[in-house]
Amino acid sequence: MEGGESAKDAAVRLWTDAPSYRAAIQAKQGTRAHVEQLLATSRGYAPWIDDALGVRDAAGLDVLDLGCGPGADLVRLALAGARVTGVDLVPEHVEQARSNLAAMELSGVAEIGDAEALRFGDESFDRVVSNNALQFTPHIECSLREAHRVLRRGGDARVVVYHRDSLYYWGHFVLTQALWRGEWFRTRSMAAVVSGAIPWSSPDSHLSLRVLSRRRLRRLMEDAGFRVNRVRVRGLSPSHFLPLALLAERVSGLRNPRLHERLGR
Repeated sequence: MEGGESAKDAAVRLWTDAPSYRAAIQAKQGTRAHVEQLLATSRGYAPWIDDALGVRDAAGLDVLDLGCGPGADLVRLALAGARVTGVDLVPEHVEQARSNLAAMELSGVAEIGDAEALRFGDESFDRVVSNNALQFTPHIECSLREAHRVLRRGGDARVVVYHRDSLYYWGHFVLTQALWRGEWFRTRSMAAVVSGAIPWSSPDSHLSLRVLSRRRLRRLMEDAGFRVNRVRVRGLSPSHFLPLALLAERVSGLRNPRLHERLGR
């Protein structure tokens, strides 16, 4: 990393220069149209996300979002009746999250914070969620322990991370990016390949990144104090796997979301 730049500083720099979803949203920041496009874009990328985060039963809960980004999940949880708080290392993301909540006339808190060292007291929240964020923390073990600490007795945590044994990982990152596009031969590191190929990134991002198996995620969460009820693999979009995308252009049956869900599992 440049000049001894830390992994956290590198992440802040990347997402400050290219905030999540910015390129996909055309409507003006601070408008309902902007938020609606944000929600549609994020749901198009992960149509299963409401189920994964438990949006349907979030009403009345105090929910903490670790790595809240521009606040798409904060908005959907607040719309469902949750009292939401989001933390993110990136000031640009926090500003966007606040703006998006305000545009929808929703109450909620978004603040700069480090998932590895939360400022909140013990047992402050009914639910902790994190959507594709904790895999970028240099010490995910610390983040999970913090999530467990701030969770009330009887609460739950819902964590979404990159899955090492998925078709997305092997098809998009290993076959397409690492081998076909030659990134493995340039970097000699799958972490570098993945961090350079994620949306809004670049081949030289070099983020701290972990891609976890189900067994590894379960072990990490159990070590942090959680009792793990279920680990699920969800969803696949044709854009995640180039051969499927090419075939789907010619075979309409391959555009079926139910098929993508089965393949993703």
